[in-house]
Amino acid sequence: MKTKIFSGISIVVLVVLDQILKIYIQNSFRTGTHKFIHFGNTEILNITYCENTGAAFSIFEGKQAFLIIMTSLLMVVCIWFLFKNKEILITICLTLIIAGGFGNLIDRIFRGYVIDFFEIRLFHFGIFNFADCLVVIGAAVFAFYVFIYESKAKALKNETDGEL
Repeated sequence: MKTKIFSGISIVVLVVLDQILKIYIQNSFRTGTHKFIHFGNTEILNITYCENTGAAFSIFEGKQAFLIIMTSLLMVVCIWFLFKNKEILITICLTLIIAGGFGNLIDRIFRGYVIDFFEIRLFHFGIFNFADCLVVIGAAVFAFYVFIYESKAKALKNETDGEL
C-alpha cells in the first residue's frame, strides 16, 4: 500500500513538473530555436517551442478528440494495472507512463495541443517534451522487463526445475 501511495504522489509531482516546464517554455522560448546543449558549433539539444496537435511525430494531427479518448482509456488501463501489480519495477514503469500520459492529456484538453520543446539536433530526431520522456522511459523499461528479464527468469527457473 505504501508503494501505491508513493506512486500516486510521484505521479502528481511529475505532472506538476511537466506543466511548470511547459508554462515556462511557452512564456520564455515562444519564438525561434535556442541552443541548450552544444559542444562548440555542434548542437546536441535545443529548446524549440512547438504546438503539436497530433501525437508522436505529429501522427493523428488535428484528431484531438480521438487522442483525448485513447489517452484517457490507456490511463484507466495503466491505473488498473498499477493497483493490480505487485512488482516494484512495474510500479515505477506505470508511474512514469501515467504521469507522462496525464501531462500530455492536460495539454490536449485545456490547450488543444501539446507543448513540445526538446529538439535533438545531433541527428534531427524530432521535438518532444518532458511528459514524452516519462512515457518512453517507462515503456522501454517495462518492455525490457517483460521481454528480457522475465523470459530469462522463466528459462532459469525451468533449468533449475529440471535439475531437481
